[in-house]
Order: sequence, then C-alpha cells, then structure tokens
Amino acid sequence: MRDAILYEYRLIDEGSSDTGTVFDMDPEDPEDSEGGPGKKWEKVEVGRVTFHAFGVNYDESNGNIGMYSSAIIEMPDGMLENVPVELIQLVPDGVTYQ
Repeated sequence: MRDAILYEYRLIDEGSSDTGTVFDMDPEDPEDSEGGPGKKWEKVEVGRVTFHAFGVNYDESNGNIGMYSSAIIEMPDGMLENVPVELIQLVPDGVTYQ
C-alpha cells in the first residue's frame, strides 16, 4: 500500500458544477447528456487515497466491451473503489502529501 492522489474529470461549463467520470462522457456523442460537441473537460484533484493494487475493469458501449487497466484504491472513509489508472498519481516513497 502507498499514498496516491485521486483525480476526477469535471465538465467545464459556465455556472455549472456538473461532474462526470471517464466512463460516462463521450465528447463525440451528441446523445450523451454529459458530453457532446463543444463540451470541455478538466482533470481536477479530489484528494489523498491509499493505493492497494492494479486491476482490470471493463466498459460496455454500443454492444461492445472494452477492457482497461484500473487501480484499486481506498478512500479516506475506508470504502474501496476500482478507478481508471489515469485518475491516480502515486506519491513517491518518503514524500509527504499535503
């Protein structure tokens, strides 16, 4: 186990506080209520988590299944989550995260 920083994707929209994850956004799909042409996303820091292991997850879209690498993390409240690896940054040993 080691410390990590968790990020999430947030929709950039004036006056909007909508958030989404990499799973439910498709900037090319106008039918996607959170994505669509002209929408922009930013990656923002959520906070400190504990990284446990790498894993694998999948996503079903349009009748297809796609596999992707994931990270198994522990949230500060003790809940475990399986998130895409691009949403974490491992903190080097000996470095204290503030």
